[in-house]
Amino acid sequence: MRDDRIVMNIFSRLSITFLSALLVIVLVSGGASVCFANSGGSHGKTKEEAKNEAKSKKKEAVSITGGQSDGDLIFLHLAALTLPIINDYGAQQLVTMLIDLQMSDLEAAENLRSQMPRLKDAVLQALYGGLADGSMRNAQALDLMKIKKSIQETLNRIFGDGKVQDVLIQAVSQRKL
Repeated sequence: MRDDRIVMNIFSRLSITFLSALLVIVLVSGGASVCFANSGGSHGKTKEEAKNEAKSKKKEAVSITGGQSDGDLIFLHLAALTLPIINDYGAQQLVTMLIDLQMSDLEAAENLRSQMPRLKDAVLQALYGGLADGSMRNAQALDLMKIKKSIQETLNRIFGDGKVQDVLIQAVSQRKL
């Protein structure tokens, strides 16, 4: 009788172990099949189509509005720009800004949009040092007028005088680290 209990106890433990292992295999293979189904095609799309869609979404982040009729203002809406404020002690804050540029004409707006990497580089260079050394801040708050002036002067120097007529800061967020 005692041997039967030992055998039943061992059988019970093996059954639980086997069922646990089987459950893990089913869960892992189910997750793998979902992962496999979603990879390699981005929901039925070829890699090239997925790549083109990603590029299209990036371009949508930078849009041009206005210019539909004579005298209509033209704006180049930039994607959110995030940069750190760094001092001798390291990164102190993260600043995120949403910036629109009022352009002189539609051609100038298209030109800047087509050179977005250069535009972002110019804006970052114009702001990075001034935010870190405090020349574009009033204590902890950003001096938006100085920031706007610096961006406009920098972009007009690089892309052509008078192309950027105004810099409009739509949103600012400062987060201490």
